[in-house]
Amino acid sequence: PAGPLREGPWRLKGADWVISNYGRHAFARHVVDVEPGNWYRVDNNEQVELKTESKFNAVAGIGYPQRFFNSLIEQSIELENSQGFADHHAFSQQDFSNLTSNPILMTEKDAGKCHSFAQADWYYQTIEAKLPEVMKTNLLAELERKKNGHR
Repeated sequence: PAGPLREGPWRLKGADWVISNYGRHAFARHVVDVEPGNWYRVDNNEQVELKTESKFNAVAGIGYPQRFFNSLIEQSIELENSQGFADHHAFSQQDFSNLTSNPILMTEKDAGKCHSFAQADWYYQTIEAKLPEVMKTNLLAELERKKNGHR
């Protein structure tokens, strides 16, 4: 990913472990599956059961917003509107002025930026990384080798 605090692609060649999510990267040793988690209210972080028979609006200020929107559709959530923003977008109330008719769904990352002005019908979804068993086994074995002074 890009960003001011991230190292460039050149760093991948010297890394002991490269782990990719959402698909295989040329340097990746393992791919981690990312699955949708629970839903929470943005204004108070209370866990909720989302009523999927409703229509929703969705926003995402992540590297690839369509991934979030696709995930919602795969969960049988009907979207009336979806609005992507640039990664690391600094949200304001004005960003939501055209999305007033339905509850709003967003990522957990975006919810942290919207907490102070969130409405009661704004929700975010956590994600859960699922590590492959072979990755866990290999990582533990490598850590044990390093603990014992081997490279």
